[in-house]
Amino acid sequence: KSNSPAIFAVEFPIKTSSVEKMYRHVNLRPAAGGAGGRATELGVPANYPDELPDLHSGKYFMLVHGYNVNGDQARGWHSESFKRLWWSGSKARFIGVSWYGEESQGGAGMTSPVASVIPAHLTPNYHANVINAFQTADDLAAVVNSLGGEVNIAAHSLGNMVVGLAIQDHGMNTENYYLLDAAVAMEAYDSGEAFQPNMTNGEWKYYDERLWATEWHKLSWPENDAHKKLTWRGRLGDVASKTNAYNFYSSEEEVLSNATATQSSTFTGAVTDDLAWDYVTKGNVIGEHTWALQELLKGKGISGEVLGSKYGGWKFNYKFLQWPMDEAPPSEISQYYAGLMENWLNPFNPYYFTRKLSPDEVTGLKSETVLQSTASGTHPRRSTRNVFPRTDESCGTQFNWSF
Repeated sequence: KSNSPAIFAVEFPIKTSSVEKMYRHVNLRPAAGGAGGRATELGVPANYPDELPDLHSGKYFMLVHGYNVNGDQARGWHSESFKRLWWSGSKARFIGVSWYGEESQGGAGMTSPVASVIPAHLTPNYHANVINAFQTADDLAAVVNSLGGEVNIAAHSLGNMVVGLAIQDHGMNTENYYLLDAAVAMEAYDSGEAFQPNMTNGEWKYYDERLWATEWHKLSWPENDAHKKLTWRGRLGDVASKTNAYNFYSSEEEVLSNATATQSSTFTGAVTDDLAWDYVTKGNVIGEHTWALQELLKGKGISGEVLGSKYGGWKFNYKFLQWPMDEAPPSEISQYYAGLMENWLNPFNPYYFTRKLSPDEVTGLKSETVLQSTASGTHPRRSTRNVFPRTDESCGTQFNWSF
């Protein structure tokens, strides 16, 4: 009563804990040199034990996050996804998977002069994280194959590179695989995928396709030379036959949107048109065409860490020419046509191509047998369906060689 001491009391103790106590987690970040993130916890969750009703099926659902997600951000991805699945009625044992997909986020570890101005939420070096995906795939396969029971897995963006390689190269066994806005070249899954001409760097438009980095794997390399594997075509060609794959994508995905016919082929042009100018005019969404630009500018950017990479791509290479390395490279071999060089060099050395041909020269050379194209539809391209963006198929992601 208000005017006297309490005469009766009942306690009702309540204890709360994190949603992370309701699902499992595996931290694969160390596989590619990453640190941080939630620790691996594959034991029975304290607040959602497996012996609860309807959880005896032994089915698992795993989520692999995508590009530009650090260890703490991954915890948010997994928590949100688990809660949405739980409220939708899923009784599967949920496992969140973290991997090192944000190398260079906020400019960390970059040597580029623009590193200091990279916003904390951006990860400019896409290709470094593709390499990290290759380094992580075998660890993911080992975890999945040790679980037992039915495993279903979903991956977002570049996380599909991790999952695809785990299935293709390392025998990962999954019942169902859900691809969400996958940042993987379509020709990696379908070697017959048609090309998209807008994914050609403008400075190379007068070169015959067979002289591009995409075609190096077709050259007459020695039998055991790894150059024969320098292509995305069919790289993940067995994935669809090894699991039930379901492809989900957004038709309005701006980051993976198709390149346009007027897309810039220079770093400064891309920054001006697709970043600064869009900001001033409120035109396209800032960040639109990001995937297309990092492929169109591969080998052409600043230190290979922003919009592009230093692996293969569209930059002329002098590294393997025969001259003392402490001397300047020889002058441009402007008196020779690129097509004729193929006949003179045995084995063919693609590094000699240093000159773009004019339209008149191309017209004349096209009539010569020596410059007839050996194949079509294998140069940089991307899908018109806004998923599995195209790649220039050079060696950066597969072998990490500095051409």
